[in-house]
Amino acid sequence: NTVFPVPTPSELEEIDRLTIDLSLDNIILQTNGISVRYGQHIDNYLVYLICADSYEFGDLRLINEHASKANQVVILGGGIGIIASALARKTGAPVLVFDANPSLLPHIVDTGNLNGVSLIAKHGAIARHGGKKAQFQLSAEFWASSLNENTHRRTNTMEVPTISFLEALGDAETVFI
Repeated sequence: NTVFPVPTPSELEEIDRLTIDLSLDNIILQTNGISVRYGQHIDNYLVYLICADSYEFGDLRLINEHASKANQVVILGGGIGIIASALARKTGAPVLVFDANPSLLPHIVDTGNLNGVSLIAKHGAIARHGGKKAQFQLSAEFWASSLNENTHRRTNTMEVPTISFLEALGDAETVFI
């Protein structure tokens, strides 16, 4: 596993032009002490933000300043697991992570493993009532995927199960939305 320094804009452009088959599984990026595995699911601008300790900076600061020990933690919208890993470290609890994008679930679990914390990823969109299906809009940029029909750079629509908001919360002491 390799940790790289912050790339310059010209280096990011060069990354875009690379055609060699790199073993991307061994490239580990870090942001604010949280490790994440590089892959095609992370675009170059996010690589830059992660390496510059700017990715989700405000959220990570809030967790550092305000989260405390807990037994149960829930996150609604897990992304690539950076926030969940930070919360698991800070609270000492396994984190139950819900995300409607099924392709992100293995990345969430992998990020937890890289950081030595337990992240439990569940597939579904949070809604008032669970047990139904919702139309989820996938975006070329994972962070923009949503239930909104006008999703930024939408690439596809898929049907996802819904989970009721109250069911998702369960007995959580800490919830991150």
